[in-house]
Amino acid sequence: MAIKHLAGDRLQGTAAERAALSGNTLGSIAQTSWKELDRVTLGSAADVLDTGTFAAKDNLMILLWVDASTAPYGNITFNGDTGSNYARRYCSNGASDTTHTSQSGIDISSGGAMNHDYFVVLTIRNTASAEKLVICHSLEQDATGATSPNRVEIAAKWANTANQITRVELTNSRSGHDFASGSEMVILGCDDDEADSGTNFWQELSNTTTTVAANNINSGTITAKKYLMVDCHIIPTTNDSNTTIICNGDTAQGSYSMRRSYDGGNESTYAGTNPIGSTAGMYTGFGENRTNLLMNTMIANVSGKEKLMFWHMSHALDGATNEPHRTEGVGKWHTTSGQITNFKIQTSTGSHYGANSRMRVWGSD
Repeated sequence: MAIKHLAGDRLQGTAAERAALSGNTLGSIAQTSWKELDRVTLGSAADVLDTGTFAAKDNLMILLWVDASTAPYGNITFNGDTGSNYARRYCSNGASDTTHTSQSGIDISSGGAMNHDYFVVLTIRNTASAEKLVICHSLEQDATGATSPNRVEIAAKWANTANQITRVELTNSRSGHDFASGSEMVILGCDDDEADSGTNFWQELSNTTTTVAANNINSGTITAKKYLMVDCHIIPTTNDSNTTIICNGDTAQGSYSMRRSYDGGNESTYAGTNPIGSTAGMYTGFGENRTNLLMNTMIANVSGKEKLMFWHMSHALDGATNEPHRTEGVGKWHTTSGQITNFKIQTSTGSHYGANSRMRVWGSD
C-alpha cells in the first residue's frame, strides 16, 4: 500500500487502497442497512409532499430538505391520519420546553412559519402494536450570509397502536406560502432482520484513522453527495482540544455561522465570526480537558444552497465518577456554489488529537 504524509504527519493511503482494504465496494458490503423506501421531490411549488404508500419497516429515518423561502407552515402526518392523535414536546434554540397534546399532526418548526431553508431528520421506531415514538432535529437557515441558524429539538408520537407507518405527508396550512420547487422528503427504512439485498442508502465515502498525534482529521477528497453523515471519535492528548469544522479547506473569516448549547445551558451564537483565533471554521465546542469525544454530524449538502448541518457531541473524562457532557449545535457554511467534497475537523493549537482518533463519512444523493 502506498503511504503518504498529510497535515499533522498523519499516514494515509489512496481512496482506492482504503476501499480495497476496508471492503468499501457495493459487492463486498452487506446490504442490511438503511434502504430508500420512497422519495418525493417537488418540481414546482406545492402545499403537500406526499410519499404515497411504501413498504412497512421496523425502523424509519426521514430526511427532509425544504426550500421555505415563501414561509409556509410544516406539519407531518402518518397514514393519512389528521385526527387529534399526535403529541409533541419541543425546545427552540435552547429555551424551555413547550408541549402540545391531541394535535392533528407534528409541527416540525417552532410553532410558526418556516421562513428559510430547513433541514430536518426524524428517526422513528415503527412497531405496529406500540405508539410510534419520534425523535426530530430541525435546523432553520434563518437567512443567507452571516446569521446564526435556528434549531428545534422535538420528541413526538403518533398514538396509533394498530398499524405501522406506510405513508408520510408534509402539509402546509398557510395560504399563499407554498413549499418551493426542489423541496424533498426521503424515507429510509430497515427491518431488525433486514435482508442482504438491494443497496444501502448510506455509502461510506471516507474512513480515516490517525496513526500519530495530529491537529486535524481530514476526510480527503470525497464524492459530492446531497446528504452526508459524519461520525468522529476523538482521543485528545491534552486539554484545549477545540473542535472546529472546516469544509473544502475554507478558512476565510466570515465563511461560517453557528449556534450551540453546552449541557443544556444558554445558547452561544457565532454569526460569520471566528471565535478561536487563527483557525477560521465552524466552532462546535469542546475546549476542556476531556479524554474522549464522540460527535455525529448530519449535513444537507445541496448545490446552489448554503450547506446546513447539525451535530451532537458526548465528551467526558475517564471513570464512572465523571459524568459526560453534551453539546448540541447547528451551523451553516455560507458557500452556495458546488458541494462539500472535503470535511475536516481541527484543533485550534497543537497536535492534540491522539493516535486512533477516527472519522467516517457516509453520503447519498
